[in-house]
Amino acid sequence: MVRDDPAAGRVAMVTGAAGGIGRAIALGLAAAGSTVVLVGRSRDGLAGLATQIEARGAAVLRVTCDVADEASVRSAVATAIGQFGRLDVLVNCAGARQTDSALVDLPVAEWDRVLAVNLTGTMLMSKHVARHLMARRSGSIVNIASIAASMPRSHRAAYGVSKAGVRQLTKVMALELSAYGVRVNTVSPGATESPMLEASISMARQSSVDARVRGDLALFRPRIPLGRVATPEDVAAAVLFLASDAARHITGHDLRVNGGEAMG
Repeated sequence: MVRDDPAAGRVAMVTGAAGGIGRAIALGLAAAGSTVVLVGRSRDGLAGLATQIEARGAAVLRVTCDVADEASVRSAVATAIGQFGRLDVLVNCAGARQTDSALVDLPVAEWDRVLAVNLTGTMLMSKHVARHLMARRSGSIVNIASIAASMPRSHRAAYGVSKAGVRQLTKVMALELSAYGVRVNTVSPGATESPMLEASISMARQSSVDARVRGDLALFRPRIPLGRVATPEDVAAAVLFLASDAARHITGHDLRVNGGEAMG
């Protein structure tokens, strides 16, 4: 454990911690010396990760939470603060992928489901953690958006809109919370090795969706200048930077981790 790291001694809450990117973020924060609150829909789903973090000598707490439900969010935040006395960092990584569907065929229930987790969930978690951070007049919120926020893709309307909403929400929060010393930023990954990407590829093989995502991970590489898809650890490194004092004069920023796939 690196005790002189800027994250050392902080309490960080990570939603979607059981996923590929969320897991890497939680492990990175723990390795940097942070106490980590793992948030997910199932405590059992986070058990292995919690054991791994504890084995490294870091304090950890598992909290069951549906990020789209305000009562559940309020309870999760209260539990974390009750256990550790404070929160310093929130990483909103919980996400839902969209099933393959053209907009004209997209069920309203599917639209609502994706936006409820990706956008409303980010808003609710931020709302309740921000109240605590405002009172402490310090803290950092990092929201996980996506390259899909600025690169429209066929059959992915709900997902792209939800992530574009996360970027705009981040900018609004950055303005509102700046007077309290609270910074809010986004990290927007491109193609990243993760269960969500693998599921999207598998779904694309069975449909007529954009040929750029049909097949396997190798098909992503020709359109990524750096020649490879991101790893979850690449994304985690960007999150740790924005959450730390090394980024103390950065707020309202979108840090793109995409190997140059989308520029500007």
